[in-house]
Amino acid sequence: MSNGKVNQMRFEVDIQYVDIEKIHVPVSTYQRDPNKDSRVAKMDKYFDPDLVDPIAVIPRKFRNYEFEAFDGGARLRKLKALGYTEVPCRIMKGDSTSKQAALLFAKQDAAATGVQTFDQHRALLFGGDKEALCVERDVTASGYILSSDKNRSNPNKIGAINWLYAQNSATRIKVLNFTKKVWPDYTLVTNKPFLDAIKLFLDEYGTKLTDETIENLTKTHPETIDIESRYERDIKTRMRQRASVIRRKSGIRKKQKAKF
Repeated sequence: MSNGKVNQMRFEVDIQYVDIEKIHVPVSTYQRDPNKDSRVAKMDKYFDPDLVDPIAVIPRKFRNYEFEAFDGGARLRKLKALGYTEVPCRIMKGDSTSKQAALLFAKQDAAATGVQTFDQHRALLFGGDKEALCVERDVTASGYILSSDKNRSNPNKIGAINWLYAQNSATRIKVLNFTKKVWPDYTLVTNKPFLDAIKLFLDEYGTKLTDETIENLTKTHPETIDIESRYERDIKTRMRQRASVIRRKSGIRKKQKAKF
């Protein structure tokens, strides 16, 4: 996944205490909603106000606010709940905009900050990142919508964001169009392991697909394919096995190796 092109931006960094009521968290555009962030409740076990990292903000006047937080929304909410009126902030001064702040949010180390891939994509999209815009366009054109909901009941939602970013546009469209045509009602086929297998199958046998082979696959429940390849422990071997099951269920004959 792209982290956005923020390397050319230059900021003067200042650490100071800021009135908590002057800080805006842009939930409606790219930030996670602190009220719905599960990490806020978990903070009760280890949160220490004296050790809290500064809230990362940019100067931005909006209504009664003077700053926009691009990192630390959950900490900000926790400090406010504890009665703090001022919080330490890392102010990124310079010619900054809300879109640039979104790219800074997306650039953070996901492992260290807990930023999820969907949050990164949402921020990159708001920031105008070209790769994010391309991913969103391809997903939408294929009849899907990106979602962070892991317990998806809507088969039109897809959460394999890292997989989508790892592919080029042509591959994304080819694979997603295939899954939508063959298995439009199953969320199982939009997870990364299944998408990897479908990609491998299409790379090998895509030119041999016919109306008959596609109809054969539509009659095959994706769980059947998953079950028949589940005994393989190695991830790559399982992917190849799953692709092989898809080929077999389609009725396409296996390619024969040339004999010399």
